[in-house]
Formats: sequence, C-alpha cells, structure tokens
Amino acid sequence: MRRFMILMVALSTVLSSCKKMEINRIERNLSEGEWFIYSFIENGKDQTDSGYSEYVFRFDKEGKVVARIQTLGVAVNGTWEVKKSDDKEVVLALNMNYPLQNLSETWNVTDENKRSIVLNCTSSKGYEKQMVFNPVE
Repeated sequence: MRRFMILMVALSTVLSSCKKMEINRIERNLSEGEWFIYSFIENGKDQTDSGYSEYVFRFDKEGKVVARIQTLGVAVNGTWEVKKSDDKEVVLALNMNYPLQNLSETWNVTDENKRSIVLNCTSSKGYEKQMVFNPVE
C-alpha cells in the first residue's frame, strides 16, 4: 500500500509538471514575435476579412496584448493569460468595439506550435468561434 501511495504521488507530480510545461510552451510561443489572424470563423461563416486580418498582435510575458493596424497607426490594448486548468485555455480581453470585442473570450487551445495557434470557443450568445493565429514573418 505504501508503494502504491508513493507511486501515485510521483505520478501526480509528473503529470502536474507536464501540464505546467504545456502551459509554459503556450505562453512562450504567444509571447515570441507577432501574430496575425489567419482565419476567424463565427457560426460557420468566415469573418476573417471583416477587419480581423488587418491587425497584428503582440503578447508580452506580463499578460498585456497590443493589437495594431500598422498602416493606420491604430493600437488597441488588452490583457491575456493562459489558464492553469485541465484544458488549455487562453483568456483574451481587448478594450475596443467591433471587430475586436468578438475576440474577448475564454478560448480553448486545440492546436499549438510555433507556426500556428488554433483557438475555439462558444460565446455567451452561443456562437461557435474558431480563430487561427499565424506568426508575422
């Protein structure tokens, strides 16, 4: 019984450590460089060209995000964080009306690497959303 308890504690520590490494990887990938919205789908309709693709996003390690349209000199501030939960979640809050208020949600990370980050959520109005970030090169 004692061995079983030691094994369970060790396994719990390893799993917790793996989850933390995964969260750290998401935070690290987002905070390295700049990102643009490659795709934004809402309720099955492609909304990417409704103003989303014009913004470039910079996520810093302190939890601040800036979305800007370089050609217009427009910048929008907000916050972001990776939730420390069983699911990989990114909470994004931007201080602006259309179109960026549609991004202020708790997003589930469904795929993530240095080349692409895929986020999904269901809004408070019941809309299914998917957003794909790609790095600016």
